[in-house]
Amino acid sequence: MSGGLWQAAEAHALSERQVRQPGGQKRPPEGPGQIFHRLLRENVTVTENGRRRAMSKLELVFSQLINKAASGNEKNFKLFLEMMNRFPPEAATVRLDRDDQEFLQNFLRVAKEIDDKY
Repeated sequence: MSGGLWQAAEAHALSERQVRQPGGQKRPPEGPGQIFHRLLRENVTVTENGRRRAMSKLELVFSQLINKAASGNEKNFKLFLEMMNRFPPEAATVRLDRDDQEFLQNFLRVAKEIDDKY
C-alpha cells in the first residue's frame, strides 16, 4: 500500500472524529406530553392477593379506578362509565342470556339517570 493512500485514509478518519460528538447527537428535551406517556409506560411491582406482579402505571391507575367505582364511589363510577364508552373492548364478544341482558339494560338506564342528575 502506498504512503499517499494510507495518509489520505488516516486524514479522513481524523476529520470524521472531529465532526462527530463524543457522546453522540444530543436528544431534544422532552415535552410534557412525552414525559407523561413515558411515565405511564413505566412498570411498578404490586402485591395482589398476596402475590407480587409487575404492571404498567397506566394499568394500575385503571385498576384502582375500577375498584373504587365497584366499591360505590359515585365520582369514580361516573368516570368509569365514561371510560367504558370511550374505550370499548376491541374484539370481545360475549353472549348474554335474557336475564343478564335485562340486568345490563336496567344498570345502564340507572347509570344514565345518575349521569344526567350530576
